[in-house]
Amino acid sequence: MNGIQEVSGSIPLISTKKIRHQSGAFFYKVLLFRNVIMNIEELRKLCFDDKIQITDHAFKRCRKRSISYNDIISCIMNGIIIEEYPDDYPFPSALILEIKDNNPLHVVAGMSDEYLWVITAYRPDKEKWENDYKKRKEI
Repeated sequence: MNGIQEVSGSIPLISTKKIRHQSGAFFYKVLLFRNVIMNIEELRKLCFDDKIQITDHAFKRCRKRSISYNDIISCIMNGIIIEEYPDDYPFPSALILEIKDNNPLHVVAGMSDEYLWVITAYRPDKEKWENDYKKRKEI
């Protein structure tokens, strides 16, 4: 879909253009206008089985790390955005944190016009993150 879309009556957020990747798959190139903050509520609106796309990378990493689909959903539905990546390709994304039963989880997710894309998920390393798991340690 080409064009600009508005989210909840706000300023235009995303302009998309359908492109073909060298692998032959189609993607939507997304341009996020500067100074627009990714909203967790917009991600949550897409957090339903028929709207979630899990990348091969995320699927493999989650299996290896024993992170379940339900863990990912819980993180998105209950967590907070701690970092934003507006220039990620092919979609802007964000790092989401949920701490459940003293067990932190980070999920990187992005969104297109129709789908929520899970890019990866992991348990943050205490040596790389501050005690609240919201900020990377200075090295």
